[in-house]
Amino acid sequence: MPVSMQVHRCRVWSAGKALGLIAMLGACTPALRLSSDTPPLILTTATSAGLKDERGRFRETLCAIDAVRGYYRDRDCNTLLHRLNGEPTPTGRPVELGPSPVKLRIRIVPGIFGECAEDMATPFLDAVRPRPGYGYDLRQFGFEVAAFRVAGRSSSAANAAMIREQIVAMNLRPDERLVLIGHSKGMSDIIELIGGDRSVVPAGSTIVSLTGVVAGAPIADMAEHAYSVIRRLRLPNCLPGDGGGPASLTRRARLDYLATHPLPTDLKYFSLAAFTRPSNISGGLKATHGMLSSIDQRNDGNVIFTDSIIPDSTVLGYLDADHWAVAMPFETYAPRWTRPVFSRNHFPRVVVLEAIARVIAEHQSEGPTG
Repeated sequence: MPVSMQVHRCRVWSAGKALGLIAMLGACTPALRLSSDTPPLILTTATSAGLKDERGRFRETLCAIDAVRGYYRDRDCNTLLHRLNGEPTPTGRPVELGPSPVKLRIRIVPGIFGECAEDMATPFLDAVRPRPGYGYDLRQFGFEVAAFRVAGRSSSAANAAMIREQIVAMNLRPDERLVLIGHSKGMSDIIELIGGDRSVVPAGSTIVSLTGVVAGAPIADMAEHAYSVIRRLRLPNCLPGDGGGPASLTRRARLDYLATHPLPTDLKYFSLAAFTRPSNISGGLKATHGMLSSIDQRNDGNVIFTDSIIPDSTVLGYLDADHWAVAMPFETYAPRWTRPVFSRNHFPRVVVLEAIARVIAEHQSEGPTG
């Protein structure tokens, strides 16, 4: 075997080992560890929680884009989103499909262990380096997309500092608007960014949770103690960092942070969650999907659908896909022999990303009172 292939196989094995670590450790703790270190909580409806519902508009935007871009025809567009009770009817307004008058600088913040497999699992890599038949470049429409680099195993506090430095280096122009999209733990990192010194995030910027960890991830509660024992384990291309990654994802950590750090009111917030049935879960997520299903079957293999919603945000919808498929293009960039692990990864991620950008551009063009 050529040396380059051996190195690549080693990197893929290490990435798979890292991505499966939470599932393996969580299996050692079959029940959610209860904690009294959380603020008082209630369960209520979306409208009672102050959420704005734009599921109807997002659905018609997504389907209008899908009909034109057309590289994904395995499913009817309407089946890409769950239609939960009370979804508003479509607005009937036309969807802008050409160059946008609002220029967006979109930055994706990856999730835990993302650094370990960045060459094949960077969120929306198929929008940054598209290949024929898989994705396309959104710069042609005025949406510049890239991923921030964060430490795959470090705490959200440490990663917030890294994000802050990268925003400073962006040199945003006056006619550009910043959009931060948090996938998985990336959302926790963003929350700690804007909950602390957020002077680098301009007023009017947009924050999006894409199956992000907002209210915590129970599998982190399950695995936190076991991970602490081996958190210094060295993995190629994936340094231990401060070792606080899993602890940052616990319900205790996330809910306590939200309770003590109110989100800034001069930013715009959007939430897009996901859940799917067991037959639509990739092989590598089946264990965690089963674990979470003991709490709520409406999960994507890593996050329960209610835990992805930002308080006082605009809800865009609930994707019918697993946690990896919504953002991580394994089908395009991972070696063929890994496909059983990423077996349900085929999904129109870039169409979803463009739909998010189009809805945000509409809001930005309407202004603060739109």
